[in-house]
Amino acid sequence: MPGSLHILGAQHPHATAAAALDALGIDGPVAVVSAGWRHDEGELGALARALGRDLVGLPVYRWFDELEATAPELIEAWHGRQARIRAYKQAYAIELRAAMEVQERLEQRAGRDADILREEIAFAREAVRTLDARCIARLDQIRAGFPDTLAPWEHPAVAPRHARLATLLDGVQAVVMVGGHVAVLLNRMGFFGLDRLLTARHADGLPIVAWSAGAMVLTERILLFYDDPPDGAGDPHVLDRGLGLLPDLTLLPHGRQRLRTEDLDRMHRLCTRLGRRRGLLLDSGAWIERRPDGTLVDHGRTGTACIVEPDGGLCALRPGDEAEAEEAPAPSEPIDDGALLAALGRAVDAGEADAVPRFVASHRFPVCGERTATFFWWTGEPVDEVTLVHWVFGLESRIPLYRLGHTQAFYRRVELPPTARVEYKLEVRRGEQRRWLRDPLNDQQAFDPFGSNSVCAMPGYREPEWTRPDGDTRRGHLQRFVLHSDVYGQDRTVVVYLPHEYKPQKRYPLLICHDGSDYRRFAGMVDVLDVLIDRHEVMPLVVAFIDGGERNLEYGADPRQPDHVVNEVLPAVTERFGVSTDPSERGVMGASFGGVASLFTAWRHPGVFERLLLQSGSFVFTDIGHHGRSELWDPVVGFINQYRTDPGRIDARVFMSCGRFESLIAYNRALVPRMRKAGLDIRFRESDDGHNWICWRDHLRDGLTWLFPGRLWMHYD
Repeated sequence: MPGSLHILGAQHPHATAAAALDALGIDGPVAVVSAGWRHDEGELGALARALGRDLVGLPVYRWFDELEATAPELIEAWHGRQARIRAYKQAYAIELRAAMEVQERLEQRAGRDADILREEIAFAREAVRTLDARCIARLDQIRAGFPDTLAPWEHPAVAPRHARLATLLDGVQAVVMVGGHVAVLLNRMGFFGLDRLLTARHADGLPIVAWSAGAMVLTERILLFYDDPPDGAGDPHVLDRGLGLLPDLTLLPHGRQRLRTEDLDRMHRLCTRLGRRRGLLLDSGAWIERRPDGTLVDHGRTGTACIVEPDGGLCALRPGDEAEAEEAPAPSEPIDDGALLAALGRAVDAGEADAVPRFVASHRFPVCGERTATFFWWTGEPVDEVTLVHWVFGLESRIPLYRLGHTQAFYRRVELPPTARVEYKLEVRRGEQRRWLRDPLNDQQAFDPFGSNSVCAMPGYREPEWTRPDGDTRRGHLQRFVLHSDVYGQDRTVVVYLPHEYKPQKRYPLLICHDGSDYRRFAGMVDVLDVLIDRHEVMPLVVAFIDGGERNLEYGADPRQPDHVVNEVLPAVTERFGVSTDPSERGVMGASFGGVASLFTAWRHPGVFERLLLQSGSFVFTDIGHHGRSELWDPVVGFINQYRTDPGRIDARVFMSCGRFESLIAYNRALVPRMRKAGLDIRFRESDDGHNWICWRDHLRDGLTWLFPGRLWMHYD
């Protein structure tokens, strides 16, 4: 009789594996498959303490590395096969995106042409499922083209290890399969025939407890998914065959983190993609027992395991395999600010004394429509004049508000893009006295080194959810040290971010960040790093935050700053922390003049940093005449003019971003094609925002994932 299968969600922060082993009555040794964690495969101490059992590691990742020396021809053939598979997967992704786009566009038109499009939609859905099935068939075909790797566990160099695995499995009471990189886990298991051994032992009664990537391997077909990846359309795609122990399920670990579960259309599209398989969403705290009769029994935290229903909704499992549908949130409607103002004006004209205070009490300000924002002033006290002061390049920077009738209320509708985010103040005049104030009716603020501003966010702007860690996010930590700078003749404090998994003996990519204190305080960069690294969108990296003394002078293409970064900061960080010495794993970043300092550092010391993150760079140049700015800009303009004539000195991957509402946008746009022509691998992003820290924060995900990409598609811990 087959053994039990216990399928768990992520073990952080809600661990369920020990309870599952207790329920199975396991008190003896347990085998652990942890190849998905690669170089951490052998570090089982913490897991042994958490499970309270003696663990037997099955070190298939380490064994594969050892065979590089003893069976190089076999390993070379295996790598060649994997290269062919990766090449095919790129073609599959292109085909899949085209088929998914057809399906999406037809479904969007279904409401008005339902009868005629019903068959076409069914055909489009079947085309997507056919591509998935063909993917499996093509993988089998590619493998057949490499006969030496069809059964590598039979190779003389591998067979002893295969036999060792069989012996180890005979001596344990259960197998635990943990998370990590699902493709690596599957790959190494297949190389040593561990997948075959596990399937056979399970059929003979050996229980398996698995979570995240380890659980995905148990299915018949492994689907990778992420609705909002930093790059690409986020189409779920087939990885490979699994062990087939869960033939009617597609497992979706970290489901609420990786899927837009509130988007019923998208979830319905996912459900139709699965065919006869049910999607089982697993969050931390989930614990599902799969019984031999196919019944799913929920032993975990309520609501952490859900079935995706045909309409895209979620049904939370209950004990006894009952399900309860979750309600989807109702969509919000845009506000017609023009109609609201017109109604208020009529009420004022009709002499309603409480019209203005009633209006103020019942609305949030500014009142934002789809493409207009109404700025409003009223405190009940007399004022002579109110002016909107904002920082939107292309609009008048000072816009007077209109008085509403004979009241002390003032208003002004301003046309803005639907995704705009604007920082502003209100200038209030009483007699000869003028004061700049934050909007008293608006509690939304943004901070910078000079104070704070009020914020108008249009309906299309959304604060990124990845800027806010939750209670489950594994946090990194900061260390400080004082560095004496001979370049500047003074001590400088360097603050170093270490990711939550940091181990001194390992080597991590390094990013040096200009204006480090401001990035931490005003852009929340430590929180951003914690979230993106924890979600495997960004690889674990070390970040050294540095600050200037006379900031604008030092960062404005001053030769001292590159020397300080390369000859003082870099060696000091390398000496104290486990960071890579590979230039392709070292980066430098900054915003505004910090962007100039970063580019100038790479220019003055080519080959040291091959990753550049440049935000709203003050890349002012001239083709003829004076630049029209203060003398502080003279070295900057001189450097950028020189760089434009010879951009090839830098060889790096570059991320640039800029707000459309700042005067620097034209300079940044003009620089990008020159950098591309010089062969730089560059990505450029714009947004409807200005020269401020929140604009820079909102581009950090794009920048960090472009320069230091994690393994989000295949990593499920």
